[in-house]
Amino acid sequence: MKQISMPVKADSQVNIKTSDDLSLAGSDQMIMTAMVRHSDSLKFSESGGKVDIKATSDLRMQLPAQQPVTVEKVGGDAHVGGLSQRVIIGKVGGDLSLTSLTGASVEMVGGDLSLQHTAGAVEIARVGGDLIGDDVEAVFSRAVGGDIFLQSVSGSLNLVAGGDVNIALVSPDLAPVTIIAGGDVRIMVKAACNAQLEVFSEGSSIRLNACGQQGEWDQEDLSLPLGEGGNTVKVKAGGEVFITDHDGIEGDFKTRFDDAFENWQDFGVDLEKQIQESVAAATEGIQWASLGAARASEKAHLKVEKAMRKLEQKGVHIADHGIHVGRHGRDGKTVRIDDGGIHIGGNSKVVGFTYPGETGKTSKTGSNTSDEERIMVLKMLQDKKITLEEAEKLLSALEK
Repeated sequence: MKQISMPVKADSQVNIKTSDDLSLAGSDQMIMTAMVRHSDSLKFSESGGKVDIKATSDLRMQLPAQQPVTVEKVGGDAHVGGLSQRVIIGKVGGDLSLTSLTGASVEMVGGDLSLQHTAGAVEIARVGGDLIGDDVEAVFSRAVGGDIFLQSVSGSLNLVAGGDVNIALVSPDLAPVTIIAGGDVRIMVKAACNAQLEVFSEGSSIRLNACGQQGEWDQEDLSLPLGEGGNTVKVKAGGEVFITDHDGIEGDFKTRFDDAFENWQDFGVDLEKQIQESVAAATEGIQWASLGAARASEKAHLKVEKAMRKLEQKGVHIADHGIHVGRHGRDGKTVRIDDGGIHIGGNSKVVGFTYPGETGKTSKTGSNTSDEERIMVLKMLQDKKITLEEAEKLLSALEK
């Protein structure tokens, strides 16, 4: 499990890509948080006022509500909500649910698209499945493969669907509406409403029971005003057309609509549970890793001390080369190496082999080149150009 949390500038454009599911929510904090199921599946980069988030597993994100966001691609399902800026959404392989947004532009959804509490227009290029919505202002969709069901619509509609269309309009003065459907069309209006109907039915069946008007026509075309007339409600249906102010919401659609949003509550809970479990497992792993690191560090210390002793045995004073390497021994005391030998703590007890004024001895093994290389390694260690562990590896290589 991996999580990143960081402040984010209000004008930064956040771009998101994930190969699995996405849950994106707005908050009142100026902090961006991203969580994934697998620690190596999240990549983050920032450049030129853009923040790129890429994930190869399920991704849960929280952003400031006013943050500009583009969801470029989602391989699985996606839920986006609580954002006050218009959201741009590219391709979603599975289902998409949008809630509490001030508008959105959607390129393609492979599955169903669900809308809830959306202000401003939601523009949709293509939906492979059904389009379901509640409490929406305006919706424009060029192609929906399945059925459309929208309730509590307060604004304009421009819809194209392969299946049936069921909509409930709540304004007494209807906004412009255009519907093209492969199946039947059912429009629910208020008892007192104003509009101009322009209806075409390939099923040759048009029924009206609204605004004090009632009739049934076995014909393809019908044009008549509702109430005092007004904006045009244009319908072209492959099946029947029924306009009424009596019927309520069909139960099967409401069930499907509720399920579309309840599933995302489970997604959040499941992901948080996995985060907690992963943190516990990671903590245990860190403890074991720390023990291993301590043993590796001790081994590296011994290798460096061995190299120093070899040089001192040969009469090579490392202090003459400007090397004064300070570090901690295994007992926590400071180890200091200079031309007086190797000293531990403050008592200047000599544990090395070289004493002031001592002449060098001829080594039976190694060459001058090896000595120079050891000095170079120790100098690099002192200058912090390499780590203690890297020094240990280099010194081990010189002994081979």
